[in-house]
Amino acid sequence: MMYAIYFLLIGSLILFSCGCQASSSSLLSTSDILNAMLAETSPVAGKTYLLNGENPSNRMSDELLKGLYGEEAVDFQNNGASAVNDGAIYLSEVMHPYELAVFRCVSEADIWNGSRGIMAICATRLDRVRKAWQGSEYQNIVEGGIVTCYENYVILVIAEDAESIVDAAKKRIRQG
Repeated sequence: MMYAIYFLLIGSLILFSCGCQASSSSLLSTSDILNAMLAETSPVAGKTYLLNGENPSNRMSDELLKGLYGEEAVDFQNNGASAVNDGAIYLSEVMHPYELAVFRCVSEADIWNGSRGIMAICATRLDRVRKAWQGSEYQNIVEGGIVTCYENYVILVIAEDAESIVDAAKKRIRQG
């Protein structure tokens, strides 16, 4: 019994230190959040991709999703069996490390589910981008990249002034 209390306390401390909060905006579209993020910055030429989108012209292919976020990310597209029920990604179409992504998780557990958790998948993506651009003129941008969560959303920002872009996403989520 005492160990269970310790585990609950430790889990609470971890969540508190990461700034994750209980979900109150579960119906807010990730494309709305992504648009708020894009409005906060001057994006490089790129394209918005939607997960589970009905329009094939902006739906991310399984191959691209797997190449960017790894094998586990392909499940993002499978609406019924996925830890993510909505997602939007903006990718640079020029040789510049610019990427904004927001994923709405089904539950808080899906955010933190070990190496299969959405936070871990996005952190691995950021690490890969940092390694790919290491030593380039864009190294400062990728080193300033952020992966964070807010409510039941996981946010990835690889861009100049990443903190203000994350703040714009959080503001949009609070607005509902």
